Amino acid sequence: MPTRKIADLPGHKSEEVCLHPEHKVAPMQVFPPGIYEHTCPSCGKTYTFAVGVVSKLKSEIYYD
Repeated sequence: MPTRKIADLPGHKSEEVCLHPEHKVAPMQVFPPGIYEHTCPSCGKTYTFAVGVVSKLKSEIYYD
């Protein structure tokens, strides 16, 4: 007789793994400061993320 799962453990949700290449935001993409929302075109999961102001590193500041 085959074995099947009948319930999740308390506090743990079983989720399918989405393998779509655009599931998460591309890490090398540059956004102006603000709050953004990204939705996976395959599974529909939505991520909300914030982009802050990036200050220059001390080594990149030039003094006259």
